[in-house]
Amino acid sequence: MKGWGWKSVHDPAEVDRVAKHLQHCVDTGVVWEDTFPLRGADGKYRWFLSRAEPIRDASGKIVRWFGTNTDIEDKRRSEALRELLLNEMDHRVKNLFAVVGGVVTLSARSAKTPKEMAGTIQGRLGALASAHLLIRASKAGSGNQRESTLEALLHAVLAPYADMTATGDARATIKGPKVQIGGDAVTSLALVLHELATNAAKYGAFSTPGGQVRVSWTLTKKKLELQWQERGGPAVRGPPAREGFGTMLARRSTHGQLDGELTFEWQPEGLTVHFSAAAERLSP
Repeated sequence: MKGWGWKSVHDPAEVDRVAKHLQHCVDTGVVWEDTFPLRGADGKYRWFLSRAEPIRDASGKIVRWFGTNTDIEDKRRSEALRELLLNEMDHRVKNLFAVVGGVVTLSARSAKTPKEMAGTIQGRLGALASAHLLIRASKAGSGNQRESTLEALLHAVLAPYADMTATGDARATIKGPKVQIGGDAVTSLALVLHELATNAAKYGAFSTPGGQVRVSWTLTKKKLELQWQERGGPAVRGPPAREGFGTMLARRSTHGQLDGELTFEWQPEGLTVHFSAAAERLSP
């Protein structure tokens, strides 16, 4: 590690920047402070905060540098998680206002009296609140293992929109075998379904009076495969210019917690979503 030997444990992507910064501090005598990953004896990189101050003699000449390296890997992970949670909360609040606005607008189209409209809105907001509870994680350390079925999750998520129609036809239909879900899979799957439903309410089939959503699924010993199909909504002109935070979160949850995939088909007649999950990840 003597001299510039310390460069051997630096991340190749960061080492040139770090060396340039350090050289500037050595040349100018200003305090050095930087963050970067260092490779441990196990070959893995962890982030460190490094600080160093010049030690001067009586004449002001720098005779040595004194500093510290502090492992901040866990701190960075905690900060990244907090940022993710704050972004998710912001996204959920915006979604809530958008969906409530849609509930009011669509309820007003079919209500004959203010009293009927108020009752309809209250019922739908109550159903929306019930669906929202599904994406709340169990309290840490409570020992409560939540269990449900895929059908029950879909009923709860789709309830706020199921009767929003002027024709009397079902707004949502679901079909598939019984699938028991427990543990963290309840939260992960509810989050994905809730995201699809709120997007349908804002932009898709549930945003117009006659739109419909059809959900079907199959289950094998290895995999759950589900199809979410929207028809009768606004014409689809193609995929969005960028993927929203909610969709990113749903995709990450599908891949990370459920060992599955989430793909989208942007067809002119409506959106079709294909979702899969490893059967072993769904077990209570």
